[in-house]
Amino acid sequence: IGCMSPQSNGNLLVSGIFSKANGVTLNGLARLLPDGALDTNFMHRLEPSIVNSVASLPNGKILCALHLITDISNGQPVKSASKLLRLNSDGSEDKSFTVPLGPKARIVGIAVDRRGNAYVAGYAFTSPAGVDMPALLRFNSRGIYDARFKPALPPSYSPKNAPTLLPSG
Repeated sequence: IGCMSPQSNGNLLVSGIFSKANGVTLNGLARLLPDGALDTNFMHRLEPSIVNSVASLPNGKILCALHLITDISNGQPVKSASKLLRLNSDGSEDKSFTVPLGPKARIVGIAVDRRGNAYVAGYAFTSPAGVDMPALLRFNSRGIYDARFKPALPPSYSPKNAPTLLPSG
């Protein structure tokens, strides 16, 4: 397990490098009930992937940062570029949310504020036009990149950990 995110109803989202739990195929993401049991009603359809970060949104939806596994080489997964997906509360993909980050993007982590804005940390982000983007991005609750958010980070900054929001937001 690489990341956990509590939900407002007491459930817990867990993500990481795993493919099954209790014989159920999960591909890197599971939801646990308040008693710790696997929530079998939460059935996402993610392709085989490593889900390195997960965050609960105020509206009950879920953000996932993942790398699709494209192959296995010497027993190790070969990862594609990162993707940022939004899932509905039942685990189905929210197809209205598309965030292009570029073909070499690597997401290190995500955090969500009270308004539902997503902060995405990583490297090798590029716009659809191929323009380099900062290592820390903000997207509004509809998945639209907020170009007004300009973090004061050096151009060569490459984050190693997920962003953490202060309690004040």
